[in-house]
Amino acid sequence: KSLEECPDYNGPLVIDFYGRLHPEHANGTVRFTNPTNSFRTVSAAMAEAFDKKVDRRLLIRKIGVNADKTTSDNGVYQLDLFTDYDALQREKAIQGAMLEIRQRYGKNAVVKGLNMLKGATAIERNTQIGGHRS
Repeated sequence: KSLEECPDYNGPLVIDFYGRLHPEHANGTVRFTNPTNSFRTVSAAMAEAFDKKVDRRLLIRKIGVNADKTTSDNGVYQLDLFTDYDALQREKAIQGAMLEIRQRYGKNAVVKGLNMLKGATAIERNTQIGGHRS
């Protein structure tokens, strides 16, 4: 389908298991110099890697994310001059409050405004079990 949607694509092609020709899969890796549990840092790095690797003209079927060499947050970390630690503490407090609200009142207690738009599926998906209506 991607080649039908973008006939001028001239990147690498592969043949799948069924003998169909399609664009080669995009893969990317993000490595952090310092350990982080900041949602903003991780999501910004993922968005940057996505923008570098993905041809926006093609269809996107699946995105996978893997975290390697994870450790628990014991409150000890290497300080540096370029990090706003007050902002990190505020972000951590907000994430903790949102997690507590969701645990107490359910997954749909806090949602993004985008998920309130017509056609959004996040609220419905939050009520499903394993992708099936319960």
